Amino acid sequence: MVAAQANDDGDTYVGIGLSALWNTSENWFIEGSLATGYYGEGSDGTDLGGELQFRTLIGFGYMLSDRASLSLAIDHLSNAGIEDENPGREAVWIRYRRSF
Repeated sequence: MVAAQANDDGDTYVGIGLSALWNTSENWFIEGSLATGYYGEGSDGTDLGGELQFRTLIGFGYMLSDRASLSLAIDHLSNAGIEDENPGREAVWIRYRRSF
């Protein structure tokens, strides 16, 4: 999987990693992912201690069709202690996914 995030402070993250979906019923699922990537601090952004960052995500969602879903997820972004400073950050997401 590929993950890309940006916020209004100019912070950006682009990563690549693994993701999985576990169906809990016909339409409901749990999702999780792990990614490694590049973090760029915006002009008013958050200093996360370095450019190399690791992202973990867990969420739950509902399949709207065989190609679309809606989910609520929380992720954690940090440098995993490889830098002197490691404040990390958490975010809550409402996500719409469309498969091609």
